[in-house]
Amino acid sequence: MAKSLLSTEGIIVLVYLVGIFLIGIWGARKTKNFRDYFSTSNQLGMIVLAGTVLATQWGGVTLLGIAGYAYQHLWMGVWYSLGAVVRFLFWALLMGLVLRKVNAFSISEWFGIRFDNKNALVMTVLNLVVSIGLLGAQFVAFGSIITVFFDVPLTESIVLGAIAVVVYTIIGGMWGVAYTDVVQIAVSGAAAVGMVIYLRFTEGGFSTLRTSAAFPDGYFNAMEIAALGDFTAGWFFFFTIIGLWTADMFLNHNMQRMVSARNLRVAYWAPIFGGMSYMLIAYISPAVGAYARVVLGTGLENPDFAFPMLAQELLPAWAAGFVAAALLAVVMSSGDSYLLGPSTLAANDLYRAYRPNASDEHILKVARFITLIYGSVALLSALFFQTIIGLILTFLTIGWAIIPALWASVAWRRATPNAVFASMVLGGGVNALLMLSPPAVFSGMPPYYVGWIGFLLAIVILLVGSILEGKSAVPENVLKRTVTDGGVTKEEDLEVRAKSAMEKIHY
Repeated sequence: MAKSLLSTEGIIVLVYLVGIFLIGIWGARKTKNFRDYFSTSNQLGMIVLAGTVLATQWGGVTLLGIAGYAYQHLWMGVWYSLGAVVRFLFWALLMGLVLRKVNAFSISEWFGIRFDNKNALVMTVLNLVVSIGLLGAQFVAFGSIITVFFDVPLTESIVLGAIAVVVYTIIGGMWGVAYTDVVQIAVSGAAAVGMVIYLRFTEGGFSTLRTSAAFPDGYFNAMEIAALGDFTAGWFFFFTIIGLWTADMFLNHNMQRMVSARNLRVAYWAPIFGGMSYMLIAYISPAVGAYARVVLGTGLENPDFAFPMLAQELLPAWAAGFVAAALLAVVMSSGDSYLLGPSTLAANDLYRAYRPNASDEHILKVARFITLIYGSVALLSALFFQTIIGLILTFLTIGWAIIPALWASVAWRRATPNAVFASMVLGGGVNALLMLSPPAVFSGMPPYYVGWIGFLLAIVILLVGSILEGKSAVPENVLKRTVTDGGVTKEEDLEVRAKSAMEKIHY
């Protein structure tokens, strides 16, 4: 039964939210300029960086979306979780070991250094487009939690979540986000582990669950997933999920954390710890989904509600309030990252290109304003879709076609600017069109399977175009950046940086 915001659960949630805002305000004291707002000026150590890396991914998809997947079929949740482990390994190797050496301000700047201006611009635009889906999904997750626990209509709850995330992100910047992420990953982790332990003691272990009539035939079969419709191959679902997980590698919140790292060692190990955490999630969230099917029955209208409804059904008021706060914590910690990354990218790579002589203080004000506008756009997407994983995967399918260009930027010296540009635009464009109107051959599958088409097309365009063009990969016309050094504003010679960057990367 839903509770009032003045109930025990409601008071615990309100106290928690106030505490998070206070931590964000405390962290904001260190935000003196735009670089602090964007990346803490490279000052994050291992504990704080690992906390914010984990919290960025432990969003609505981890404890709500994956549990909802597992409510439909156990191995949909397991495969989704294990796909993240592979993705974090790529993050450590690509972002932590390679791009951190270059010390680019953003992925877009790296593409400007490595290729040319038009590639930098495409990367910025794609960041802004794809991140809308990820951020909007966190607003939906926030709304789902409030709706289940406190019987507030979903639309109003989504709006409330958007306001909360936008306001404390604007206040705190990267310093505030990093500190609150550490607190939120600890709270959400404790709640998730505690929930599974409680369920095991009260409802029995998996051997007991398997005897329940709540599970359809094949629910525990890793290779045949009936919930996928006509196309049931579990192994292909797993490889598709790996592709979709890696599709957010180029998004700026990832690079933002690498730039924030104090040194290369910290940048490498933080995502490794993230991968380890998802090996734990591969048990926790699917287990919650399975228990929810037994306790709540098979008629749950929205599978995303499985975790919060299970907590509300079984736990005493104080424990349910803690779980509600923990679920909100994990959602907000991802939401602030998906908001701050693209907003600061737009301020640096779009507005600064328009006003190259603007002061750092002026850019900081613009970045905060863009944060507000971008959050409002993501809110509209959340209100339109009102599903967590559906919203995320729709936008990540577009991003999937960008992965070949990202890998080629560090692993293939012969990749040329024009071929990279064409692969991103055509591959991403094809996936976007196919998501809007999937061909008949995909009618029995989830829509995100069309992502393979744009991905493979991007690979072909990149390989054939680069071989036919046959030009040097080191650009002659590269992105310019205005920097302040010792109070003196100057334009960096990024052509020199481009050649230096190529020397730092070992092929």
